[in-house]
Amino acid sequence: MNEDSRSAKLGTRLITQTLGATPAQLLSADRDGNPQGQLLELALAAALRLDAIHHALVEKAAYAATCLHRVADGQDEVDRRATNGLLRSLGSEIEVLAARRGESIQHLEVVLDAYQAKAITEATRSPGPNLTLDKRRSPTAPPVSRLSSSAPPTTRAGKSR
Repeated sequence: MNEDSRSAKLGTRLITQTLGATPAQLLSADRDGNPQGQLLELALAAALRLDAIHHALVEKAAYAATCLHRVADGQDEVDRRATNGLLRSLGSEIEVLAARRGESIQHLEVVLDAYQAKAITEATRSPGPNLTLDKRRSPTAPPVSRLSSSAPPTTRAGKSR
């Protein structure tokens, strides 16, 4: 198998492409166990899991290709018992690994999306522990995001005002 960086570490590559930094660089950042740091840890764990699944898939596919080349070259007649059912079982294993890889990619993408959303939230949050209430709005007024929508504001019971 040709182990270039593209085939060997799919999860690691997705982390680097999405976040613009390698896992080692991300780990060196000080996260202090905050929610964003916890999401990063989940993303890195998901990337390592994806790397392992992808590696197993590539290995099985390479082995199946070797077996198929032997069959195509007529070299499988030396020991037929060794190949009876082998390709069928390899096919099943490859299908399971491919499905697990797809699920792992989706999981990693979801965690990365959550990490990026949290990073944006943290970046736009105003600094300082003393948040004051905006005196121009009453405490029961709907949030600003609801005021800008085209639909009429609703009460808690779902009735229009």
